[in-house]
Amino acid sequence: MYNIKMEKLKEYLISKFLLGSDSLHGPLHWESVLRNGLLLASKNKNIDQEVLTLFSYIHDSKRVDEYIDIHHGERAANSLDYLERLGLINLRENQKELLYFAIKHHNEGKTSTDVTIGACWDSDRLELDRVGILPSINFFSTSEGKHLLNDRF
Repeated sequence: MYNIKMEKLKEYLISKFLLGSDSLHGPLHWESVLRNGLLLASKNKNIDQEVLTLFSYIHDSKRVDEYIDIHHGERAANSLDYLERLGLINLRENQKELLYFAIKHHNEGKTSTDVTIGACWDSDRLELDRVGILPSINFFSTSEGKHLLNDRF
């Protein structure tokens, strides 16, 4: 799944990321979310790994503040058409809809019955301790995410 096209997307997002490479919400976080997501996907083959991978890199890429930035998910989701025009992403319509929803709503504290959206959100929430928040199982969508949370905390 990870290929040269994904590397180009990552390089592009890093070059445009306003908070810099040392940000709590920057490239190191994106990689951690990806690792979590791929671990969840290894336990559930119904999780769309392409959507999950793109989510990990794009979800926080439009942050303008390290702390409170309630519209960053919406800005990142709205960037999908542009990234597509640049040739950095190429998704089927149903994948694009899942990715858009997952990114736009990832910071709203929701859960999802869709396994791919849930895995995206769980992968990100597993990293909340990096900003001093202990993740709560009540905000996890997938059984895989809940198990991983219990194993870590």
